[in-house]
Amino acid sequence: MKALKDPGGVDALISALKDEDLRVRSAAAKILGELKHPAAVGPLISALKDRDSGLRWRAADALGVLKDPRAVEPLISALKDDNGGVRWAAAGALGELKDLRAVESLISALKDDNAAVRCAAAKALGVLKDPRAVEPLISVLKDNDRYVGSAAAHALQEINPEWMKTPEAKGKVSEFISALKDNNEYVRSAAAQVLAEIKRW
Repeated sequence: MKALKDPGGVDALISALKDEDLRVRSAAAKILGELKHPAAVGPLISALKDRDSGLRWRAADALGVLKDPRAVEPLISALKDDNGGVRWAAAGALGELKDLRAVESLISALKDDNAAVRCAAAKALGVLKDPRAVEPLISVLKDNDRYVGSAAAHALQEINPEWMKTPEAKGKVSEFISALKDNNEYVRSAAAQVLAEIKRW
């Protein structure tokens, strides 16, 4: 692994992103992410448009590991990829980058037709802690996929506590009370904790 950290090793891996074999391209993307070398950011961003979804997914994941702000806009664009796995990886990567530019796009991803994407978007919004996500997250508490509802519930617990003091929060009390009757135990637990926080103020 030490040999790969020198410029020549990184350059070779970057070149491998254009190899004819998808397995080679994907392996190169994975290793470039693990090495966290800044020279890999641009080539990995370009790989988000590779013809094979497998490499696009791996590139998005690697960019999340690299955490370079240059990747934010390309990853936001990847949330509209025609492959669900790529959208899922992009949402997860945006959570890793913790950049508020992604909030609105992640909120839109809560309506994705792929449950895994909705789940990843909810988790990312919890990491970003932006109050703009509260109402959209409440709306997916009753998602038909229990894992999405659970992710939304956990995300709501992570949102900036300052929101709990606002009139908007108090206006949502009835919705959280309704969530106390949800079939999903994670949703019930989160609703109870959010209500407790709102009642404190």
